[in-house]
Amino acid sequence: MEPLNDTVANLEGMLPIRVKAETQVGEVLSMLVERSIGCVFIVDDQEKIIGVFSERDALLKLGVQFADCLDQPVSDFMTENPESISESARIAFAFHQMDIGGYRHLPILDGAEKAKGVISVRDILGYFTTELAGTANS
Repeated sequence: MEPLNDTVANLEGMLPIRVKAETQVGEVLSMLVERSIGCVFIVDDQEKIIGVFSERDALLKLGVQFADCLDQPVSDFMTENPESISESARIAFAFHQMDIGGYRHLPILDGAEKAKGVISVRDILGYFTTELAGTANS
């Protein structure tokens, strides 16, 4: 299956949304909803990723008491030091990392360790579908 050997650069991931550690949870939740995205990256002053806050974090870490957390900094609930990959990594490797780690999103970093993009399981499955359909039609 050739698409597995293609690189992550071939995927149509999204540009990452970045916030600072002190950004309030309520503001981040609004971003997730308004932009229909699954996660935001928390970055330091040098724009390096220090964490990720995802829909899953909202459900599992905020829970039913989320209203009490809206004014707290997102850093209190983020997943620290998330797994990431370079855009030269193979799609198979990205898919494997997501499967083993239970991740739905994976940051793509540039050579300076700054967020260049984010890919999701949906991005990978969409790529496979397109590539396999092209193979079947040829």
